Amino acid sequence: MATRVKSGNSVLYITPTAGTPSEVADIEAAVGSAGKVVVVASDGVKESPSTYDVIVSTAPSADGHSSAFLTTVLQSLKPAGTLILREPLNLRQESVPSLRNESQLRSALTLAGFLDIKTNNTQPDSHVSTFEVVASKPQWEVGAKAALSFGLKRKHEEAKGVWTLSSADTVDEDVPVVVSSKASSVWKISGDEEDELEDEDTLIGADDLRRPSGADLSAKRDDCEVGKSGKKACKNCTCGRADGQMEVEEEKKVKAAEPKSSCGNCYLGDAFRCSSCPYKGLPPFKPGDKVTISLD
Repeated sequence: MATRVKSGNSVLYITPTAGTPSEVADIEAAVGSAGKVVVVASDGVKESPSTYDVIVSTAPSADGHSSAFLTTVLQSLKPAGTLILREPLNLRQESVPSLRNESQLRSALTLAGFLDIKTNNTQPDSHVSTFEVVASKPQWEVGAKAALSFGLKRKHEEAKGVWTLSSADTVDEDVPVVVSSKASSVWKISGDEEDELEDEDTLIGADDLRRPSGADLSAKRDDCEVGKSGKKACKNCTCGRADGQMEVEEEKKVKAAEPKSSCGNCYLGDAFRCSSCPYKGLPPFKPGDKVTISLD
């Protein structure tokens, strides 16, 4: 981390938990007396236009960094400033569907206005990995503008025109005549065009013109399909509704029996766990997995 900051840099360090992480001391040593390091909690970040050279942030929860947060830090960075994010990402969508993947994070950063996005997987062997993402703010300030001279240059070129020589344009074959080849830039369609037009009558088939029968209408009113209505299955159900409702009830029982985390971040790893978390020191695990905690 300290290798990404330079002497004299102004650094904003955003931490998801109370206290000052140990790496802040390394950053302070790297920026030296000419620079400064400001440490704030995730919920205390405020927009400070063009103030920091580098901003470092660890996601406060499994939801990652929101679009509003990314917009705020973009405004707080100086032009060409660097943003360093640490966020849990899903390597396999079926593992933790609620987590976004690397592509979705890249899209969020691009939409916020960042450039040169680079990612580094710090836990490549895990189904949920904490990525370190480095992105840059453009070298211009948000809202900057500059006058463009495209219109004036184009008008000047059109006024000059383009001149060509052709042997067919000469009165005497030994005396060339200069003619202008400037052509109109307007598209025209004449009556001699042979492009075929689509017959609108062929776009409607016989089935579209057929009057619906009573069987068609009764089929649309049928509500006996599993999951379509809130009615309970009949006592002697044969249409499959009872089986579908049993599967739903079983899924609810399984979810209710799963262990729950008070903060919701235990499975992501130590970087996202509370100081009193019983899972402290254990590797990340998949939500719902049975985890054995040693009491020795």
